[in-house]
Amino acid sequence: MCGSWVKLTWCSPCVSLLQERIISASETATFEQLLQDHQKADTGSGRTVMQNSVIEHNLLAASKIYRSIRFDQLASLLGITPDEAEALAASMIEQQRLKAAIDQVESLLEFQSGGDDMHAFDEGIGAVCLAVNKLLDEIQRAHPGKYEV
Repeated sequence: MCGSWVKLTWCSPCVSLLQERIISASETATFEQLLQDHQKADTGSGRTVMQNSVIEHNLLAASKIYRSIRFDQLASLLGITPDEAEALAASMIEQQRLKAAIDQVESLLEFQSGGDDMHAFDEGIGAVCLAVNKLLDEIQRAHPGKYEV
């Protein structure tokens, strides 16, 4: 796996994909220039298979960041219309590729996981910072005037 990672670091969209980050339109365009003509086939929606895959990936990446998002905001993030964003989310939920619920009244997509992962990560960092501060306080008490923080 590490060997593959080193080989892909030149490819910004590949790194974003592996790290489950949102892939930007410019990264997608750069990567598409590397594709051969037969790899740029239109799916009938006006987008290529790769573009559709990036949109789906970005929706999954958004689920790691947000707890909920309005469809107009999601559409802007994905580069599609709000109706397309809702239809895509509904399809991915139905296929069990996305854990979320759609609130049609509020035009909102509520992720059932993802934001919680980030919240847990933030809490972990907070706990480490508190432990470091406590340790520094103890060092200063044990050695007054010797260490300045």
